[in-house]
This record gives sequence, C-alpha cells and structure tokens, in this order.
Amino acid sequence: MNDESTKYVKQLHEQLIKLFPQCLKNKRSSYNPHMTIGQFDNEQKFNEAKSSLILHESFEFPVEYIYVLQRPHDNDTTPFHIAYQLPLGPVLQRINFKQMNSVNIKLQEFFQTMNLYETSQSYKRKQEKFEKLS
Repeated sequence: MNDESTKYVKQLHEQLIKLFPQCLKNKRSSYNPHMTIGQFDNEQKFNEAKSSLILHESFEFPVEYIYVLQRPHDNDTTPFHIAYQLPLGPVLQRINFKQMNSVNIKLQEFFQTMNLYETSQSYKRKQEKFEKLS
C-alpha cells in the first residue's frame, strides 16, 4: 500500500476499535495495515511461491465488506475467526418503479444521490454470505 492508503486504513482501524472494543483483546499499540494473499504450511513452500507474489505495479479492487477478525485468545498461535462482517456501499434491496413513485420526490432524490439501493442479485449475495456467517 502507498502512504496515503496506509493512512486511510489506519484511520479506519481506529474507528473500528471504537465500534468494536471487545475485539481488541491484544494490547499491542501498533497496527500494520496489510493484505494477506496466501498462507503456506511451511517456509519451503512459501519460498517457492514468493517470487510469483512480488507485485511490480499497483492495482485496485472493489471492497464490499470489512471483516473484523478476532482470536479467541491473546496469542499469535490461535487462528483468527470472523467476529463481524460489515457491508460497504448499498445495503437496501432495490425497489420497483411503482414503489419508488409512491415515495416523496425529495426522498427519491436522496435515495438516488446516496446510492442506498442495490440490485437484487447483489442483495441476494450479501444475504447468502450473512446466512453462512450466522
């Protein structure tokens, strides 16, 4: 990540600490923003794959969720588990034309400006993921 991205991720991390203080059992004061793209059983397998994992240029990708990870114990050997899943972007199911016309024009403008409604396909994917995690 570049410096600007790192700054924003750290700011997001600080906000998440305020929202989910129960997940901050580890009292370390530093946070190193990173992205895990693979885990290996041993160092030999890691070294074999390492050369193919080096990125020579930046890339962008959409982020639909923030996963708040937590370890059951305050140590580095217990695997993380997903404690919370936070959807990003539109979270309300799309409404049809007839429903939208029955809504006050100012509210219609607000919904469209804020992009609060999403496609039914996207909504269904989020519901399926939520059900799997519940």
